[in-house]
Amino acid sequence: MILSATVSPHSRVIWPDGKAFAFSIFDDTDLTTLRNGPPVHDLLAECGLRTTKSVWPLRGAGEPAIGGATCEDPEFLAWVRGLQEQGFEIALHNVTYETSPREQTLRGLDRFRELFGHDPVTHANHATCRENIYWGSSRCTGPYRLARHPIYSGGCMAYIGLLMAHPTVPLAIALTGWAVSIGMRMRYEEAILTQAFPEDYADYRRRVGALGPWPATMDKSAAPAAGVQ
Repeated sequence: MILSATVSPHSRVIWPDGKAFAFSIFDDTDLTTLRNGPPVHDLLAECGLRTTKSVWPLRGAGEPAIGGATCEDPEFLAWVRGLQEQGFEIALHNVTYETSPREQTLRGLDRFRELFGHDPVTHANHATCRENIYWGSSRCTGPYRLARHPIYSGGCMAYIGLLMAHPTVPLAIALTGWAVSIGMRMRYEEAILTQAFPEDYADYRRRVGALGPWPATMDKSAAPAAGVQ
């Protein structure tokens, strides 16, 4: 999710209908199927939201670490095209769920254009693909220089503040459950990234902490999580 800053008097951003901010959702196509995808986007449409749905134009040859349906599934493609007709943006999440050589990437980009009538305007890297632009001191910029999981860091600070403002037992229990689930998610993500980028990600982990600019933490997260070999 992306929530823009309120427009300042000196900002050049002009939001539609004179609005002061914009809200959007980018849906990674990870694990998306015809079983779990349509209900979510039906709800978004009912709420008047037209968000971004990413796709994989091609089916990979191997077994994905994180898979989902691709545009080579005719029924899935028909659903995605229906989203496009409703005003949803269709974006790219790499050309498939696994590492692609240059030739396959070019073929996937051509296929995206054939399917949706234009080149992808928006793209998000898929975690396990080696063609991604991810690592190195010149790549991990902004908050990622301070924390490997800055989004989770922000969530922790926000929820700690919420608990301090409303110190109730039910809220504490709910936030404890959230913290446990986020910890499991971080471990899973780091296992995948360590597998995909063993040297680069190991160096990044040594230099940057999981949740802040203190000495690197979660060293055990390099071990494969459940379902990651």
